[in-house]
This record gives sequence, C-alpha cells and structure tokens, in this order.
Amino acid sequence: RPKDEMSQKVLIVVVALVASAAALYDNYWPTGTAPGDRFQAPTSCSYGCALWTNLSADGNTRDQSAVDAKWRSKKDQTAAARACAMPALDFSSGPWCYCRNSGNSDWGYCIEPLLPTPEQINLQYESDAAYWIGFTTFGDDKTTTNPPVAELTNIATGQTTTLTGLTNQYTDPGAPDMVHFLSFVRLAPLAPATAYSYRVKSGDSKCVWSNSYTFVTRDPSKPLQYSVFGDMGVYTYNNMELLEQDLDANMTSLIIHLGDHAYQMSSPEGTGTRGDHYMNEWERVLTRVPWYPVMGNHEYYNDAFFFRYLNQTAGLLYGAARNSGSGSGRFHSVDVGLVHIVNLDYNVYYGMDENFRAAQLAWLHHDLATATAPAQRQKVPWIHVVAHMPLYCSSITYDGEYVNPADANGPLPPYQGCIGSGVPAVEATLADMEPVFLQYGVDFFTAGHEHNYESLYPTKNNTPTADNFINPTAPVHVTTGAGGAPSLDAFGMPGPWTRLQVSLWGYSRVTIHNATHLSQDYVLNFHCDDSCDLTHPLGDCEPCPALPGTVIDSFTIVQPSHGPFA
Repeated sequence: RPKDEMSQKVLIVVVALVASAAALYDNYWPTGTAPGDRFQAPTSCSYGCALWTNLSADGNTRDQSAVDAKWRSKKDQTAAARACAMPALDFSSGPWCYCRNSGNSDWGYCIEPLLPTPEQINLQYESDAAYWIGFTTFGDDKTTTNPPVAELTNIATGQTTTLTGLTNQYTDPGAPDMVHFLSFVRLAPLAPATAYSYRVKSGDSKCVWSNSYTFVTRDPSKPLQYSVFGDMGVYTYNNMELLEQDLDANMTSLIIHLGDHAYQMSSPEGTGTRGDHYMNEWERVLTRVPWYPVMGNHEYYNDAFFFRYLNQTAGLLYGAARNSGSGSGRFHSVDVGLVHIVNLDYNVYYGMDENFRAAQLAWLHHDLATATAPAQRQKVPWIHVVAHMPLYCSSITYDGEYVNPADANGPLPPYQGCIGSGVPAVEATLADMEPVFLQYGVDFFTAGHEHNYESLYPTKNNTPTADNFINPTAPVHVTTGAGGAPSLDAFGMPGPWTRLQVSLWGYSRVTIHNATHLSQDYVLNFHCDDSCDLTHPLGDCEPCPALPGTVIDSFTIVQPSHGPFA
C-alpha cells in the first residue's frame, strides 16, 4: 500500500489546555499535632488552617469563589475541612492551606508532623506472590536498630501476619539536615485473587502506625491488564484519578511508569521536597496496586544522580533485581502471568553513567536467553521491554524548541528520524538493542520521554515489516510519554513505520488476553474544547475528540508463534 495510506496518520498537537477538565484528583491529609496527623499547619498560620469552604467564617479574606475554583470536587473540598490539601486545580508545590484568623488572605505550605509518621506509602512489584511496601518517615532516631514493621491481614480469614523489613537513611544533596528514613517490608506470601489490609510503622519507638490500606491480588484466571505511561509529574492534566477509576473497575493490576517522575524528585535545588509531595500524591493509587517504575533522565538532575530515585524504589533492588540476577535497581525483569517484562535504563546512551552500558547489555542477553528457553517461553510467551527513551519516533521538539528547519507554524519538514530524543543517542541505543530484540523475539517495546503518543507497525532496520499486527515478524514499538508531563511535544512528518501520531495527554492500557493475543489501548487523560490552541501541525487542527477515560486508539497483536525475529 502507498505509505500515506498505510500510515493512517492523525496529527494533533495541543499546546494550551482548559484546566476545568483535569484528570488529577483533589487530595488532603489529616492536619494537626495529634499522633497520626500527616501534616502540621504552616508555621505562618498561628491559629491553624482555615475552613476551605468558608474562609471568611475563619477570619481569612481570600475571595471564596476563587478558592472554590481550585477544587474539582465540592465533596472533597467539604471533606478537607481545615486540612492541608493539594486541590487538583492549584496543587502548588506541596500540601498547603489558608491561615485561620489571619485577618488577611495569608496562606502557607504545611510542615511535617511532630512524631515520625509513615508517608509516601507505595507497593513495589516483585511477583504475584510478593510485593515490597515502601514508606518514608522523618524525625526518627538515627541510632535505632529496630526494623520497620508491617501488619498484613487476609480480610477473608481475618488472619494477621506481622512482618519486618529494613530502613535506609537518605539525604538529598540540597537539604543535608533533612534525613529521609526509607523503609521497606516484603509482603509475602500473597495468595491470588485475595483481599488484604495492611498498616506500617518504622522501627523508631516514637513512630505512629499508618492508616490501614487495602489491595486485592491479581486473579490469574482473568486476562491481565496493566497501565503503562511515562513522563508524569504532579500536574493538573495527569492520569492519577483515571488510574484510581481503573482500580475501582478492576481494570489494572500493575502500573509501569516509564520514567521522569515528578520533574524532578530532587527539586527544588536538590532538597527533594517535590519528590516527597509527588509520592504523597501517588498514595491513593499506589497503596492499592503495585508499580514497577522505570528510571528517566529527570531522575538524574539537581545533583541527585539517580540516588533519590534508587533509594525511593529500593524494593525493586531487593525483589526484581535479586530474582532476575541483575544486582541493580536500574535494570531488571519480572514475570507477570503470561508476560515477561524487562525494565531497562537507557540513560547510559545519553551521557549518564555510561559504565553501566556493557553490564546492562550482558545482563539483557542472559535474561532473555533464560526467558526464551523453550519450556519457559511456553509458560510465559510474551516479552515486553520497557525503557524511558524510544528507539523509533518522529518528534521534532527538543528542550522546548523545534529543531527542524520549519518553525512551529510552518509546513512540516521531511522526516529526519527521532530528533526529539537526539539522533546520535537514539542510533547508539538502537545499535545495541535492536539486534537483541530480534534475536530473542521481543514482542513489544514501550517508551516515554517524548511527550506524546506514537504507535508503530512492526519494525526492524528502520523499515515496517507489515501494515498490521497479525503474526508480526518484528517488535511492535509504542511511545507513550504524555502521562502528565509539563508540556506536549510536536511531531514532524511521520516515519516510514508510523501508524499514528497523537499529541494529547493520556496513558496506555495493555491487556494480555492469552498466549496469542495482546491488546493496547490509549486512554485520554481529559477533555479539552474549542478554547484549546491547536497551532501545529497545520491542517488537522480540531477540538479534542473525547471525554476523560475515552480510548482513542486500540490495536491487537496476534502472535501464534513466539520466537526469534532475526
């Protein structure tokens, strides 16, 4: 078929959006000085926080209608009462509130609790039978040798098991006096299709128990569904609320974040407070379902050199990395039902810690050789590789600038490769990775980094091998890097393998139906309307197509015979 017919292009770039249709939820936390309160009122608020729904009654002069407009949900605003909060439409840089009895419109950022209190609670995936729970406390006794504790209860039987773990002390480079006590406890053994409740505390004698949370383990008799996206910070247009809705509907059993967390976890200026607020915002989702995060380039900045990320996600080191033999929290693999998921660090091709390149490549050969041994491939047929940077793409923005000859409002330039990620780095990554993918028959590769969505036909050697997904003879590539990034990236002319280009915030949902059928959907984060500024590329500018949660692209890979492509 002619290339322009085969590609089925949709070229949409949204560069300004309507905040009233966000996909980030409102959030608030117990506030005060009692044990278990997650935050204290700002130091500037002598009388505590004012009532969010009636500031004037609490002696604050801020215009109430302007405050109401910061909340997506009146129910959440009412429930927040006088709590520290991050309203979805004014999440700011952390939990905050207006000051009670200030006589003016003063507000401030909330501060840590008086006693060590678990926060930033998240489940990290090791296997269907074992999760690692990670959490953070502040103000612990640095000399304590007592381990952190988790109480895990099987809700059906009422049986409670007490489990212990380990704690690491970490200090961000820009805040030497602010010690993060990062605790990890392995929750195991877990039974399939079972509901559990749990609570945690650190080993410090002053630490209070967390609230109780619940999760339900995956039912192996049903198709596996998991969410995949990259480049999501705490922004109005991210997908956290939609993921929460997916959990309510039993539509996701695992979350894979493809890197660039928080923008960045070590901000501002290496203090790490943005990472703290990001992880607290995530709690509503990650206390209910495990995640399997990937390292992105933004985890490197502010003198963090990946250490904040690696310490925050050390459950991956203790679980996935140990089990897969990598010995590194930067690259490892897990089996989830019928799919072997390989998590790689492509920063090594972008001038960051290049000494890991050879070690990762050697481990990848070993991992995939093990995964493709005949008996193992029969048991776990699908291979899905994830990393932050793509191998093929047609983005043309780099650090916010159009790098092709045409400017933002000019005609689209000819296709020139994956310019947005930097052509030399992409070519180096491709030179190492594609032969391995072909040799071992990697079915599916997903990346972020580019703040858009691009779907490719099965591709090898820069050439599509088909214009469909039936019995593919090369890996299928998808870029899904618009989970909630600060901005969207533009496209140039499609590559020879491009099936679809969409520059709208959203996330991918993967379904493993059985040994032969894998589906991928692209879910829109939120709706935008005629007030959107659709300026590039020219020609296809129109209002955004659907409401939040709408699937705007779907395809199914049908692979009756998994094996090498080389």
